[in-house]
This record gives sequence, structure tokens and C-alpha cells, in this order.
Amino acid sequence: MGTDTSPLHAEPVGAFFTPSKWADFCVHRFGLVREWLSGASVCDPTAGIGSFLFALCDQALTAGRTLSPDLLCNLYFIEKEPDYVSQFQETFLCRYGIPFPHTNVHVHDVILDPPDFRVDILVGNPPWANFSDLRSEYKKILKPHFLSAGLVVDSQDLLLGSSRIDLAALVVETCMDRLLRDNGKSVFILPMSMFQNDGAHAGFRRYLLPDGSPFALREILDFNGQRIFDGVRTRFGVAFLEKNAVTQYPVPYSILDDGIWLEKCATPFPCDTSPLSVHGSDETPRDFLSEISFNLREDQKPRQGVNTCGANQVFIFETVPDFIPEELLYPLADRSSFQFDEKTTDPNRYIFLPHDRISGKPLAQDVLQSRFPDAWRYLQDNREFLLNRKGTLIASWKNRGFWWALLGVGPYSYAPYKVMWEAYGARTFRPMIFGQYQDQPWQGNQALHAYIPCRTHLEAETVKISLSHPSVQEFLEASRTQGTCNWAQPGRIKQIIRFRKPQLDLF
Repeated sequence: MGTDTSPLHAEPVGAFFTPSKWADFCVHRFGLVREWLSGASVCDPTAGIGSFLFALCDQALTAGRTLSPDLLCNLYFIEKEPDYVSQFQETFLCRYGIPFPHTNVHVHDVILDPPDFRVDILVGNPPWANFSDLRSEYKKILKPHFLSAGLVVDSQDLLLGSSRIDLAALVVETCMDRLLRDNGKSVFILPMSMFQNDGAHAGFRRYLLPDGSPFALREILDFNGQRIFDGVRTRFGVAFLEKNAVTQYPVPYSILDDGIWLEKCATPFPCDTSPLSVHGSDETPRDFLSEISFNLREDQKPRQGVNTCGANQVFIFETVPDFIPEELLYPLADRSSFQFDEKTTDPNRYIFLPHDRISGKPLAQDVLQSRFPDAWRYLQDNREFLLNRKGTLIASWKNRGFWWALLGVGPYSYAPYKVMWEAYGARTFRPMIFGQYQDQPWQGNQALHAYIPCRTHLEAETVKISLSHPSVQEFLEASRTQGTCNWAQPGRIKQIIRFRKPQLDLF
């Protein structure tokens, strides 16, 4: 038995034990008991309190088999928390009247200190947590492991978009690399973001182990938002993976719908590392995207709204403040803004943008002091708060002395027209034209809203008509991200746009 070398030894990460109902389901659905009883070795590499091993033993007993030492010697239990290990051993003995083989119990962190053996089958529920949410000391230790696994290109990625990569991705790759025999199989309950969200998990979706050998995604079972773990809203599914095999698309993709599994297929689009797009067996994503793709100038690529980096209380107002000049105050979209066909009503919120309207860059200190003294005094009053904002991108502005900067601001922010939509948490894609309010262009609010900037109302109408094609809704629904933060973010909408060369005369 090994020792735990993790700095999280006393603070488990992603420790939500698999309910017996779902452990039983996975074991039964993929025929793991049959393979185990036929001589295959099975391991849960992040076993917790042993839900999957109990499911195997219970179903073996139901099949009329006796839990003999010879049979149990092909089961392996790995868990880095000693308390969980002790609980499993005590429960196993009490439940079956026979001890679990002591030599097959390993107290290890499978990332930092994987044990030295290999099995035919891995099954389990790896701990899941975004890299950005881990303790800082654990992040430092894990960074080289994410890099060596090929999940990110360089450590800078873990500070930017890839900071949302899930710990489960690293656990899966490490376990398949270090614990699974050639041509072995894995069945894991995983966050669906690993297969359906843009950006962070593109490295995982190469389906390559650290030595460059492939593993195949063979099948996905999508729980379709059903609560698997109490109090957890994360979307989960089951992935069936095979070592030393290459993924063949489309892959079978089943969706749980009111107790019935609907059989679909899934193909990544537009490239092999893209999120999966779910479709029927007689179509592909390219089939329906061919009728909705349209042309735009390169300077019209979709954008997110303005990002205050956690300083909404400084930059966003519900009434017009008398200390912010009108030319630096802009109408801000909110949920009620999307209730009409075209935005013509008064705003419910306003956002203060101390940025240059031509370049989009933060206004210089001397400009603020001389032209907008009241606004500068207000910023000075909030200086310490703004200096304490976290994040790599905002830090680059602070390091240059522009601690009042916001993100998501550029020439595009001041376009006289925007075709804007709700990009976060919606289920229906409904683009709308936002013109100007009292000569000030409307702004989107962070990731809640996305938009395409336009020069004229006619141009905005043309873009809106293209985005309103019914197949755009179908395309978004195929991503299986309805109601989530990834519903219609700019990267997803970019997939249906062909960009022309940029023009010199911007907005």
C-alpha cells in the first residue's frame, strides 16, 4: 500500500460519491460484471467509498456467483484519502462477510503517485473541478502534469481560457496511460463540458496519451441535465473509452429523456478537437450548416459584452450619475432588453467606460484629469478596489498603469448598431438590433450577451436575417448547451460565418 503525497490530503477535491443507482447502471450498461467474471481485472482509480466495486460485487451475487478470494483478486481499489479507504474496507467486510484483498487496496494520488500495476478495465467517477478553482499550491504542482499530458500547450494557457479545464481530464488521461493495459477499456462518469464546451478541453479532445498513442471515444451517454449528485448542477454523462484505438465519427450518443434513452450520433464540428455536435444518424453538422453560413467583414466577428472584472458596483449604474459625463456613459443591455423585436425603450442600466471611443483603449490619466475631473475623482475613490481585481488580462493593463481599464472594449464597442443576443443561460436564440440611445451605442454585459457590430441599420438587418434562420437554432441545440453559460458564445457563432478581409475604415 502506497502513501498519499497530495497537498490536498486533508481537503478532498471534487469528492462527490457516486450514488449506487448510477454505479449499478454503468456496471450493467457496459457489461463489466460479465467481463470481470470471465477473468478481466477491474480498477476504480478514484474509488472514494467504493460505489463501483460494490456494484460489481452485488451484480455478481445476483448472477449466482460467490465472492471468493480468487474472484476478488481481480478487483483493485485506489483512493488517496485514508479515511475513505478505511470506510470502504469496513463496509465491504460487513456487507459480504469477507475482507477485500489487502494487497489490492492502494492509498495513492493517481496523478502524482500512481501505483505500479495495470488492469483490463477502469471504471469510476474521477474528481472534477476547474483548474482555476483549485488551491494555488496544488495548481503549481499540477501545471507540469497538464503540460506533459498535452492538455494545454503552455503554462500561460492555464492562466487564460484553458483555466476552465477540468481536473477530470487529467485524471482520465493519467489513469489510461499508467494503469490501463493496451487495448483496455474505461467507463467514466464525466462532466459533459469536456465534450461539449468550446476552448478549454480541445487538448483532451485530441484523444492522445502523453506518449502520443491514441485512445478512442467509443460512446457517450448523456444524462441530459438529470441530477446525478445532490446539490450539483453540473451536466454529467458516461464516456466509454478504449486505449490504443482511434475515434471513428460519428460516435453513438444517447440522451436520457424521461427515463428513455434516445439514440443519436455525435460529430465534432468544425474540426476534430471542436465540441461535439449531436445529430441524427442520417445527417451531419455540415449538412444543415451549409444552408446557414454567411459572409461578414473580419472586423465584424462576434464579441462578448464589456467585462468589469468583478467591478460592476464601480462601473454599472441603475440611474444616471451626475459625476459621470454623458459621453462616457452608455446604455447597458439586461434581460428585459430582449423582450421586443428591436431595442427602442429606455435602458434600465448604464455602464461607465473610461475608454477612447476611436481606439477602444483606456483614456490616459491626463485626459481624465483635464477633461473629466469628476469622473477621475470617482475612479480615484475606487482605486484600491480596482487595483485588487484579479486575472491575467486585467493585470496587463494594471501593470501599464491603467488600473481603471475594462475588458471587452475596442472600436467594435462603439459601432452605431449591434445585432445582439443572450449568450448565457438561454434556450432560444433570438438576435435583436440595438441602435443608439441618445447618440450612445448600447453595450452588452460580459458573457451574458454577445453581438456582431454593424455600421448601418441596413447592414444590421441583413445580419439579423441571417442569424434568424431556423437552422441556427438547430445548430445551437446540437451542441447540447441549452441553458448553460456556453449556449451561444461568440466562438460558437463564429462557426457559421465566413470572414472577408478587414476594411481600413472601422466603426
